[in-house]
Amino acid sequence: AAGSSVRTLRMGDEAPYAKMGDNPAGAPPAYNAAAAGSYGTAPETVNASLVATAVPAGNANGGFGPATTSTKETGSRNPERTEWRDLPWAILFWLHAFVIFILACTLGADATQADNSVDQKTYDDGTLNDDGEEVSGSSAITGGIFLMVFVAGVLSAGYTKFMCAFAESIIHCMLIGNIVLVALMAFIFFSVGFVAGGVIFLIFAMLTACYYYVVRNRIPFAATNLKVATTAVNEMPATLYYAYGIMLVQILWCVLWCLALYGTISDPDADSVTINGDDFDLDDCYQVTSTTDEVNKPTGCYCGNESDSDPHKDGDCIETSINGGIWFLMLVSFYWGVTTISNVVHCTVAGAVATWWFNPAPGKSPVTGALKRSLTTSFGSIAFGSLLVAIIKATRQVVRAARDNKDIGPALACVLDCMLGILESLLEIFNRYAFCYVGIYGYDFRTAGRSVWTLFKERGLTVIVNDDLLDNVFLLGCILVGVISCGIAYGYGKGAGMDGPNTGAMAFIGFFIGFVLCLLTMTTVSSAVATVFVCFAEDPAPFAQYHPDLHTQLVTTWQQFYPGDYHRGTGAQAGRV
Repeated sequence: AAGSSVRTLRMGDEAPYAKMGDNPAGAPPAYNAAAAGSYGTAPETVNASLVATAVPAGNANGGFGPATTSTKETGSRNPERTEWRDLPWAILFWLHAFVIFILACTLGADATQADNSVDQKTYDDGTLNDDGEEVSGSSAITGGIFLMVFVAGVLSAGYTKFMCAFAESIIHCMLIGNIVLVALMAFIFFSVGFVAGGVIFLIFAMLTACYYYVVRNRIPFAATNLKVATTAVNEMPATLYYAYGIMLVQILWCVLWCLALYGTISDPDADSVTINGDDFDLDDCYQVTSTTDEVNKPTGCYCGNESDSDPHKDGDCIETSINGGIWFLMLVSFYWGVTTISNVVHCTVAGAVATWWFNPAPGKSPVTGALKRSLTTSFGSIAFGSLLVAIIKATRQVVRAARDNKDIGPALACVLDCMLGILESLLEIFNRYAFCYVGIYGYDFRTAGRSVWTLFKERGLTVIVNDDLLDNVFLLGCILVGVISCGIAYGYGKGAGMDGPNTGAMAFIGFFIGFVLCLLTMTTVSSAVATVFVCFAEDPAPFAQYHPDLHTQLVTTWQQFYPGDYHRGTGAQAGRV
C-alpha cells in the first residue's frame, strides 16, 4: 500500500489491517463521538479466518473497486477530516438560496397582497358568500390526514421488514409478472385483430423473458444487498427520521420558490386584467376560491356582475409575464434546491451506513455526525453535483415549453427531449454513486466521479442490473402502501359521515400520503443499498469482522455470477467475467 500510515491485509495474512489512526497494536479503534458517523476508521485487527474464507480480490483492500491507499491523498474514512470540499459551490448555493428568500419576502409578498385586494368569493350549497365559510367535512379530513400519516408510517415499516425477508421472491414475482402482463396484452391485441400491436407487445414479452433469463443468477446478490441495507437502516432508524424531517425542508423550499416566482412574473401595480383579449378594471373583478358540484362556476378570476356569463380566466386576477432567460434561471434554481436537499439525505445515509460497515460503535448512532458533514464539509460537493442535474432538468422543461408553444418543430423537440432525458438518467445514476463516495470518504465531487468511473468500468453492468431489480421492489412497496392507505382512508371517510366528494378526497389523500411516506422510506433504503455495494467493492474485510453472517451471505451470492473474483486463502484474482 502507498503511504506509511496504511497497511493492508492480504487474504491468509495475520498482519494488522489498514491502520488509519494511532491506536496501539491490537487495540480496537477509538470511537470519535464528536464525529459520530465519520468515515469509518477500519479496525486495527481483522479475523483473518473470516477474510480468508472469501473476499473479493481486485484491489489492495481486497475489493474489486478503486482501492484507497493513502489517507493523505484521499482522506479514506478519516474521522478527523475538516477540509471543506468544493467550497465555492456551497457559497454559490447559499447565495442563490438567499436571493430566492429575498424575492419571496418582497416581490412575492407584494404580489400576494395585490391579489388579496380583489374580492374573494366562495360557494357553499350553491350560494355565493363573501365570508369564506369552511367546507363541510374539512375538520374530519384534517383528523384523517393525521391518521393516514400514522398508518402509512406503520405500513412502510412493515413492508421494509417484509421486503428484507422475501426480497428474492418479490424480485422473481415482479419479473415473471411483467412477462405475463406484457404477453397478456399481446394476446388481447391479437384477439381484437390489432396484429401490429400484438406483435409489438409479443416482442416486448420476449425481451423481458430474455432479460429475466440473463439476470436470474444476479437476483440472490441483489436480494442479499437489500437485506444488508435494510438491516443497517433498521439499526439506525434516525436515517428515516432525518429523511422525514428533510421532506419538510423540501416543502418549505417549494413554498419559498413559488412565492419568489409569483413575485417575479407578477405586476402588483396593475389596475386592470386582460381576459380573452379584453381589459377589465380590477374593481369590477372577483376571485372565486371555492366551489361546489351544485354550481357550474370553476375557481379563477371573473369580471362582471357575478353572473354565469361573466368573463373568466384560470388563475388569479393579476397580470403576469416573464422573460425567457429569467424563467430558465428560476427553473434551475428550483431543481437545484430540490435535488441538493435530496442528495443531502443520500450522503447522510451513505456516511452512516459506512460507519456501520467499517467501525460500528454499539449504543451510538452515527447519523447525526453524517448529517453534520453533509451540511458542512461535503455540502459544496453535493451542491456541485446537484447543479449539473438541475441544469439538464431545466433545459428539458424549456424544450417542452418551446414544443407546446410551437416555437420549434415537434420532431426536433422530441429528439432534444429524448437526448436530454438519456443524459439526465445517466447523470443521476452517476451522481447516486458519486455521492456515496462523498458520504463515505469525504471526497470532492471530481475525485468521487473518478472513483465512480473506475467502479463502472469494473462493474457497471452489475450496478445497473442491481439497481433495476431493486427498483421494482421499491415501486411495489409504494403502490401497496398507497392502495392500502387509500382503502383505510375511504373507510374512515364513510365512518366519519363524509359526503361523496369529501370521501373521495379522503381516499386520494390517503393514497398520496401512503405513497409519499413509503417512497421516502424506500429512498433511504435505496441509498443504503448503493452504499453497501460501494463498501463491498472497496473494502469488504471490516464487514467480515463486525457482521460475519451478512458478509458470508454477500460473498456467497456474489460468487454465483462472479466466481473469478474470489480465491480462497490466496488473495489472488482468478479472472474477470
